[in-house]
Amino acid sequence: MEGNKNVYIETNEKIVRFRENQQKEWISEETWKEIETRKLAKEKVNRSKKGQQKISTQTQYSEINKRVKRSIRKDKRNWINEQAKLAEEAERKRDVKERYNITRKLSQRKFRMNRPVKTKSGILLTTQEEQLNRWQRTFFQNVQPRG
Repeated sequence: MEGNKNVYIETNEKIVRFRENQQKEWISEETWKEIETRKLAKEKVNRSKKGQQKISTQTQYSEINKRVKRSIRKDKRNWINEQAKLAEEAERKRDVKERYNITRKLSQRKFRMNRPVKTKSGILLTTQEEQLNRWQRTFFQNVQPRG
């Protein structure tokens, strides 16, 4: 099972160019620590089996979760205010490019960028069906036992 997982990850990196999740720039370091604490509290809740213990760990998790959400809202509010000040400053300087970048960040519009899939010879596959077939062939080539 572990071997299949490694093959899948390697193939994904080769073909799709796997990217890790990026941290939000507006979340503070203290909030990330709180998020880690929340993750550990959730693990405790999942591990607890007895009724009373489960209830107490669940209430602890709920409190931590509320703190994390409050902290995230505060961080985002501060970040938006900071961006607004930068936009006003860019407006005074008549810096259109900077104003545009800040506005795009604040609007949070996501631009979907599909990465191209190529054949082994380097030809670009344009249809989704061709890309899926290429993915399937590559995956099964790497999954087959060697030796």
